[in-house]
Amino acid sequence: MTEAEFIKAIIDLYQNSRLTTYTVDNIQRCKNRTVSGFSEDLLALCISKYTNKENKILIESEISILIDNKKKKICPDVSISNGQTIGQLWDIKMDLGRQREPFIKFCNDKSELVTKLKNNSAKINRDDFIFSSNLTFNIVVVSDRNSSKVK
Repeated sequence: MTEAEFIKAIIDLYQNSRLTTYTVDNIQRCKNRTVSGFSEDLLALCISKYTNKENKILIESEISILIDNKKKKICPDVSISNGQTIGQLWDIKMDLGRQREPFIKFCNDKSELVTKLKNNSAKINRDDFIFSSNLTFNIVVVSDRNSSKVK
């Protein structure tokens, strides 16, 4: 899937979010459905085209971890493991809007998190995993709309 195909698919998701699930004359959708969940699925599909088929791609997996002697849970939009080793975490941001400063903080927080997670153990649905020493946290930004208005 090319970048252009990915963006076209996102546009289609937005357009279809206006449609009702059941087409009946007396039903009208007044508010668009959220496309974030569908976009996570699309991101996983896109990633699957570029990764080894042995890798497992999990969408919205709840990962239990121990950081600074505290139990925590993280829920990346997509995580990729090879066997029991988690090598990549992904988040998709549909629109930065006016959130430029919070987004920079979000990125810095994720960078710090990755440092703490490397070689750390984790659980997903009672299964034991370990984070790779080469763990990456990847962020896909679909639109930076309005971010140019923030100074």
